[in-house]
Amino acid sequence: MSIEMSHLVTIISCIVAVVALFRNYKNDNKTDVGEITTVIVKLEDIREDTKDIKKEMKEVKTEVNSMKEKIALTEASVKSAHKRIDYLSTLINPQTPEKE
Repeated sequence: MSIEMSHLVTIISCIVAVVALFRNYKNDNKTDVGEITTVIVKLEDIREDTKDIKKEMKEVKTEVNSMKEKIALTEASVKSAHKRIDYLSTLINPQTPEKE
């Protein structure tokens, strides 16, 4: 039972190929784990940034609502002041026709 040289080379080549395949598979897994960890960290950062943005948006909405109220009060005050100015203007200059 003699093994020919070509069969021996073929068997050794197959063994080397299988060993290389398993070795590369382990390295690929390590690389994948590292990449997945990086992605997870980046996603966590994005999540934290999103939380901060939501918080800031709530604060901005509160400020805008406060400013709306102040503007409404200011407009009412300005309207009242204009009425008083127009009244005083008619007292000082009765000849001037009133604007409607």
